[in-house]
Amino acid sequence: GDLAKKGYDVTIFEALHLAGGVLVYGIPEFRLPKAIVQKEIDGLKDLGVKVETNMVIGKVLSIDELIEEYGFEAVFIGSGAGLPRFMGIEGENLNGVVSANEFLTRTNLMHAYDEEYDTPIYVGQRVVVVGGGNVAMDAVRTAKRLGAQATIVYRRSEAELPARVEEVHHAKEEGIEFRMLTNPTRVIGDEKGWVTGINCLKMELGEPDASGRRSPVEVAGSDFEIACDVVIMALGTSPNPLIAATTENLETSRRGCIVADEAGRTTRPGVFAGGDAVTGAATVILAMGAGKTAAAGIDEYIKNIREEYSALGNRVVGKSEVELFFQDENGNYIKWISDGSVTEYSYDDQGNSLGMSLYINDVLISTTAYTWENGLRTSVTTTMETQGMTQRILMTYDSSGRLHRQD
Repeated sequence: GDLAKKGYDVTIFEALHLAGGVLVYGIPEFRLPKAIVQKEIDGLKDLGVKVETNMVIGKVLSIDELIEEYGFEAVFIGSGAGLPRFMGIEGENLNGVVSANEFLTRTNLMHAYDEEYDTPIYVGQRVVVVGGGNVAMDAVRTAKRLGAQATIVYRRSEAELPARVEEVHHAKEEGIEFRMLTNPTRVIGDEKGWVTGINCLKMELGEPDASGRRSPVEVAGSDFEIACDVVIMALGTSPNPLIAATTENLETSRRGCIVADEAGRTTRPGVFAGGDAVTGAATVILAMGAGKTAAAGIDEYIKNIREEYSALGNRVVGKSEVELFFQDENGNYIKWISDGSVTEYSYDDQGNSLGMSLYINDVLISTTAYTWENGLRTSVTTTMETQGMTQRILMTYDSSGRLHRQD
C-alpha cells in the first residue's frame, strides 16, 4: 500500500487461491473475521495494486524471473514461516495426526467454521493439541467449535505457557481442558492406521534453560495414555526453504530465516524481506511494521537506481554495487555488469518491455522479444547463440497472462 501511494506499479503474488496470507488461512474467523481482511485487500486494489493468486514463487516463477524477465525493479519477500515442526516421535505418520497449520488452513479456506458449508474435516470426538502458544490456542478453540472434546497438552506448567494470557483465559472459558507438565512420547493407532490415543509422561520443572523458563524433567515411571481421535501438533514453524533454495546469493540463517538488515535489505541487491520469513514465527503487527520499513527501503533503492548523472557519455539512470544502468539516445536501457556482460532493454510508450539483448565481451549471446495485447504479455521469444548453434524458445500466454504453452 505504501509503495502504491508513492506511484509505483505493485503486484502481490499469493501462493493460495485467496489473497490475504495468514490473515485469511491461519487465523480463525472468531478472532479475525474474513470480511475485515477482504476490506483491506479491496483497499489495496483501489490503490492500483494487482493481486496474482495461485503463484508459488520459487515454483511457478523464481525471484530471478520476476526481476530479469518480468522487469520488476525490486522484490519484497513476505512469505512467512509456514513450515510446521513435529516431535519426531513414533506414530506421527498415523491418520489423524496433523499440524496446526494444516488444520487451521483447511478450516479457514474450506469454511468449516460456517454451518452453511459441508466441509470434510475430521476431528472425531476427542482432539489433543500438543503445544502452548497462540497457534495452539487457535487450533484447540477451533476444534471445540467443530464439536470435539478438546485438550491442550503442554510439557511445562501454566506459568510457562507462551500464549498470551487472554488467549488462555478465553480457552478455559470455552471449556478447553489443560493437561500441564505432560509430554507426549508416542502416538497410538489401531490396525487400520488411525489414531486412538497418545502416550505421555508426567514432567516436573527443573532449572531454567536458555530462554529463562524452567526446563521440564521426566518423572520416571509416570507413563499414561490419553484417548483421542485426532492429534494436532502446534510446536512452532519455520520459513519454507523454497524461495531461498531457488534464489542465488540469498543468505539465510541456520534456522532457515532470510538474512535482512534493519531496512529489509537482503544479501541480494533489489531483494527485500520482512516478517516471519526473516524473524521466524512472530506476530502480525511485527510483520506489518517490517513491511512498512521495507517499503521505505525499496523506495530509496529504486530512487537511487533511477538517479540521473553522466557517465561514459550516456545518461545513467541508476547504479548498484555491481551494475550500472544507462539510457542511450534512443531511450533504450542498458545494464552494464562488471563481469563484461551487457544487457540492453527496450520499452514501448506504455512502459511495456519489448525485449532485451545480452552481450558478453561485445558478442551477442541471446535476445528476448515480448508481444503485448491490452496490457497483457501474450508471448516471449528467446533466441540463444551457443557454440555456433541457434536455439529458439517460444512461450505463449492466455488472456489472464498465465503461461499457456512452451515450444
